[in-house]
Amino acid sequence: MGAGIGRADIVARFALPVVIAAKFAMGGCGVEQHAPTDGGGRPLAVAASATPSIVLIVIDTLRADAVSAYGKVEGTTPTLDRLARAGRLYDRAYAPSSWTVPSHTSFFTGLSPEVHGVGVHGRNVAPESLEMLAETLSAAGYQTAGFSENSLVGPLVGLDQGFEIFEWLDGFEIASAKRRGVRALDEFDVAGQVGAFLRQAEPDRPFFLFLNLFDAHDPYLVRETNPFVPPGSDPRFVAETAESYPVTESICGRLPGTEELAILRGLYLGEVAAADRKVGRVLEALEDARPGWRGITVVTSDHGEHFGEHRLMGHRFTLRNAAIHVPLIVHGPEVSPTRIGEAVGAGRIYD
Repeated sequence: MGAGIGRADIVARFALPVVIAAKFAMGGCGVEQHAPTDGGGRPLAVAASATPSIVLIVIDTLRADAVSAYGKVEGTTPTLDRLARAGRLYDRAYAPSSWTVPSHTSFFTGLSPEVHGVGVHGRNVAPESLEMLAETLSAAGYQTAGFSENSLVGPLVGLDQGFEIFEWLDGFEIASAKRRGVRALDEFDVAGQVGAFLRQAEPDRPFFLFLNLFDAHDPYLVRETNPFVPPGSDPRFVAETAESYPVTESICGRLPGTEELAILRGLYLGEVAAADRKVGRVLEALEDARPGWRGITVVTSDHGEHFGEHRLMGHRFTLRNAAIHVPLIVHGPEVSPTRIGEAVGAGRIYD
């Protein structure tokens, strides 16, 4: 099962809104396979060549309309915009779930939540019986490494299966950093860890690199400058709003007022921009370690976030667009610039 993965297999699979596991690209598990197509019915697969390295970046809690390439806001994500201009941008990609664990399980298995069962009926840990993407690629000769800023994406929930290296922020590290007055995300240094992994990796073997970037998830950092917060906002009021309305708890009766919602949206977009800068540093680390590298980069999200739409906040209690409409960008040397209007989702593997 591990042999014979080519560029066409990988691109065809990664062009889905969730990262369908390599076993589906090669055929398996008794699921009828159909090649994905663009909005005009044309196959998405490209000519096969050498086995490519793969980078999967999940920017946690990233709504599609927060990415400036989608045209709803300006200047939030210049790095992602650059990838989108040179690659495939999916206008209507939908996450498998509205929260982290089932979505990531789908990314790593190619199965929808109702099939893999994680996040359903209180089952919140991925069992070892599920074959994960890193396991499949490792069997195919890939070097595998994962770096997660989210404590819900890692060993505690079985999402490190198949990774030779998996570094993650656990709750203790987050709490310890907070007591010291620093952000654990800043100390984790994803780009530095990526660079270190690549420097010790075997240069002649492809690698699979997975990242979860947590900046866009609340609580939000109140930065000294944030161009997305409404102009003229009192800094003290901004700080009070960020503290008074934790997004995950601000539902229904606790819905913030119009001014507070605008501030929360602005703080969120500031964190989206911070995640985009981090992606830029990761890409620089890749280029430094592998000058001229010609791999596939996929950027997506596990879910979005509500900011008052339908009187909702957060994402855990809704499957409306704000919670599941996510970006999907596929970039690679043989991926031609395309904008896909077709709605794509995890269910496509059953089409």
